[in-house]
Amino acid sequence: MEGEATQAIDQQQEKIKRPLALRQPEVFETPDAEDSGPIVVVVEERDNANIDRTGVTPNKAFARFYDKGFDSAQDFSSTVRRASKQKEFEASKEDLKSLQETPLQRFQRLQSEVRELSEELSAAAEKRTPLEQDIPALEIADEVQQLQVQLEDLIAKEEHRPFLNPNYENEQSSILQANLSKKLISHLEAVGAKDKRKQEDASSDDKGQITYELYYTPALAESAKEGSELSVLSEMDRRMAQLEKLLGANTFMGNLPANDMLSLVESMNDKLSLLNQVELDKVDRKLKMLSLELDDIARSEEKTGLPAHQEKKVNEVYEMMARADATIQQMPAIIARLQSLRPLHEESLTFSQTLRHLHNQQSQIVHMLSSHNAHLIKVEDGLAENMATIQKNVDALNARIEKVAEKLSSA
Repeated sequence: MEGEATQAIDQQQEKIKRPLALRQPEVFETPDAEDSGPIVVVVEERDNANIDRTGVTPNKAFARFYDKGFDSAQDFSSTVRRASKQKEFEASKEDLKSLQETPLQRFQRLQSEVRELSEELSAAAEKRTPLEQDIPALEIADEVQQLQVQLEDLIAKEEHRPFLNPNYENEQSSILQANLSKKLISHLEAVGAKDKRKQEDASSDDKGQITYELYYTPALAESAKEGSELSVLSEMDRRMAQLEKLLGANTFMGNLPANDMLSLVESMNDKLSLLNQVELDKVDRKLKMLSLELDDIARSEEKTGLPAHQEKKVNEVYEMMARADATIQQMPAIIARLQSLRPLHEESLTFSQTLRHLHNQQSQIVHMLSSHNAHLIKVEDGLAENMATIQKNVDALNARIEKVAEKLSSA
């Protein structure tokens, strides 16, 4: 009992010894939640046509399904039908023939796809920086160029032109017309030569006959031009050729492949026929390929180029060397002169060193003299004070001697 009492007393003393804050009950509080942001209010969409807002009246639903039951043992498998398989529709051969591409359509499609791919690659290469450009992109561009070359080779072959050139019939018709016009001109020239020979033979055989000369006015000439324009042109060409022979070779016609106007027109027509759409497309593709190659060369030059600060330093060194070019020729004479003046320079160097040493010694002597002068002044002052003190002592001694002498004389 005594032990329990002492234990209770000890516990009571420990409670008393505790601070007031520890004797109170512990309370834990959480801080109020802070507003993390604005309150989001969800507004219900009222005008959306895709949402079915048909309402169901609870009373009607209750009346409809009131006193109804569901039998879980009932089998509903008979009402479930198997879905029919999807049917496949086959097209007839005539439809497939109409859907197949002709060689010309396929060639034009491939040509346009290759052109679009080349444009996309060039646009992507322009947008990307030189560091982002990789080898596969360049390889794809090279393959596209090879495809363009293959397409050009296809259309360049003579046996493929009827199928791949849309203007082949027009070109063939123009060529046929040109050939027919050439044949017609040659036939007219042959007929004109025969008539001329017949006239010459008739004039040589029938000298005794009467010859009639007919003259026609310019009005008749204009009507003749309107009636037979081709013959007039050939006659004009012949007369111009005769005038050129009489006057000599013309400088303008001498540079041309033909000497008559018809041949000149034919040659010009042949040259103009080269400016059709196919040839222009070829030139356009070649120019695009060249532009891509030039871009690659420019990129390679940019990669191998020096940085800006190094290039600036190189330019500065180049300018310095350009300024020094004028004095390079005088450098041997300058070097010889400097070598001859070398002993004098060495002597001047030693002289300057000696002069500097003398200056230092002079400054030291001046400092010493000034210090000695100060000491002498102090000594003179001390001697003057000592002389004054000695004089006082002597005067005092004389006075005492006189006093002693007076005392002795009085005694």
